[in-house]
Amino acid sequence: MDGPNFWTLYLRLKELFDGANWGSWEINITKCWLVTKINSNSSPEIHNFFSSPPITLPSNFRPWFSISYVPHPEKDPTFSSYFTGSFRENLKIGLYNLLSSLIGGVELPRILFLLKYMGSDEQRKIRSEIEGLRGRERRLEDDNEELKRRVKVLEGQVKGLVDVVVGEIADDNKKLWQDDVKRGEMVKKAVACRGNPEDFLRVLRKGEDGIGEDGGDGEEF
Repeated sequence: MDGPNFWTLYLRLKELFDGANWGSWEINITKCWLVTKINSNSSPEIHNFFSSPPITLPSNFRPWFSISYVPHPEKDPTFSSYFTGSFRENLKIGLYNLLSSLIGGVELPRILFLLKYMGSDEQRKIRSEIEGLRGRERRLEDDNEELKRRVKVLEGQVKGLVDVVVGEIADDNKKLWQDDVKRGEMVKKAVACRGNPEDFLRVLRKGEDGIGEDGGDGEEF
């Protein structure tokens, strides 16, 4: 029961529960505080208390003004009962019950309900599910990166195949173009020998044999 700090706390508590009946409790708390200071030889604090009491003292409290001047107050009939352990214990239990009843009638702040809710089994289950979903999300991201890598490899392979196919098509088109050129030359030669049927047939046969093959363009005329 430290002096100024104790009374500051007590007055704050009294202010919070203004509707409570503090009368007898306040007097017994004051007596307990004075006994504590007597036992710790803190006479200056007692003098300061009586010089400017933090609470209103009743008229029947007057004998206590002399307690610091009594040689052995624990043996004095006026004060002896307050130096016993039973007095302190009964005061402690009584105050505990009083505060319990006062606090029980006060609506708890919403933040306390929130804290209680956040610590519930339901919330722990939800947090566990969230952690599981986050782990699944990380695994899916890893799988996605692996798929991207595979797609990139496949794109390279497809590009290589396309290049090969395009090259083969280009070669085929070149060969077809060359065959068309040979056919054109054959027609020109056939037209040139149209007056001679035998030469005409020979040119046609020679030209057909030469189309599609590398080499000469047929017989010259």
